[in-house]
Amino acid sequence: LTLTLMLCCIFSSNAQVSSMRLGYCNGEVASKGQIGISGENTIEAAIFLTQSQLSIHNGNQIESIKAGLATKLNLTSLTVWVRSELNGENLAEGTAESIKKGWNDIFLTSPYTITGEKGLYIGYTFTQKGSAYGISTVGSYVENGLFIKLGNDSEWESPTEYGIASIEAMIIGENLPKYDLSLISASTKENYPIETPMPINIEVRNVASHTITG
Repeated sequence: LTLTLMLCCIFSSNAQVSSMRLGYCNGEVASKGQIGISGENTIEAAIFLTQSQLSIHNGNQIESIKAGLATKLNLTSLTVWVRSELNGENLAEGTAESIKKGWNDIFLTSPYTITGEKGLYIGYTFTQKGSAYGISTVGSYVENGLFIKLGNDSEWESPTEYGIASIEAMIIGENLPKYDLSLISASTKENYPIETPMPINIEVRNVASHTITG
């Protein structure tokens, strides 16, 4: 069987940079939210970066967190954080001085140094004074791409129907990886004639600091 591979590569950063973003949404933020709740409440959203993803960043630091919001209507506060457990304490945090629809790039009070010994949850908490659909989700769900807690007395859940949370960690340091290809998706037709070349559409993304040119 002959496989014809058609690669669609998305590069997340340019060559020789001293910072990079790490997440699943590829810089996308929604113009309209799908997830909301009424009344005064506290809402949380997060992604999980695995130990494997972080191990190549030993010694680098998470300097800020980008929180993508689908709306700022009725939102009264916004805090970003780093945790080792969803219900754990904040290992690092930062609070927005003002809230914007779209990307909110919020610096941590103290940068968090990555050891690569464990995975980390990267997320945000916002309070609302009334009905709000602030959580931005985009694309199709991927593992570890969306965790939400809707309300003060709710439990964390990971729904698959909404896609990926618009959350990214901004990483700085002297140990940024040059190349780190990640397979995003692969697809082909369900049925194809035997002994005929079968095209496969593959999307890969370089989640590192240097642009791949060949």
